[in-house]
Amino acid sequence: MALQKWLYKYKYLQAEFDELSDINESYITEFDSIFQLETSKTEADLKEELQESIEQDNNLPTGKSKDLYKQLSKHAHPDKGGSAEDFIEVKDLYRDDNVLGLISKAEEYDIDINELNIEFEEAELERSCIDLENKCNNIKTTLAWEWANADDETKDRLIIYYEKALGLKYIPNK
Repeated sequence: MALQKWLYKYKYLQAEFDELSDINESYITEFDSIFQLETSKTEADLKEELQESIEQDNNLPTGKSKDLYKQLSKHAHPDKGGSAEDFIEVKDLYRDDNVLGLISKAEEYDIDINELNIEFEEAELERSCIDLENKCNNIKTTLAWEWANADDETKDRLIIYYEKALGLKYIPNK
């Protein structure tokens, strides 16, 4: 498939992901208002999460996406006229090895990929779309999504499950 078709597919999936994220935010707000976690994370849990985050940054991709990342960084860096938000987004796209995300961002900065002489393999482009599809599907598996889309009978069963298996306390709205 041509690069432009992959970009269209990616942008469609990104729009779907953004829409699902917005919907899920409202679901999370509702869910958090009626369920409370009875246990809290320990300091050890927080240290483990921090270590995982550091390890992710140490496993950055190399190769073709690195060349594109360098070009984008020059444009997106706050000291070069870009914004901190864009710079962080570019870094995250690179860290996630999201080739189509980087290419899409390059379009925003009017960077011609063809001039960079970087040719991406179809598998790299497909992986970016698959990863985004998985993110969309993961949103639909959250507790908040499950709760918001359940009928009343299912919600009664979910309350029992959430309390017993997950340690959440149900606090009905008044």
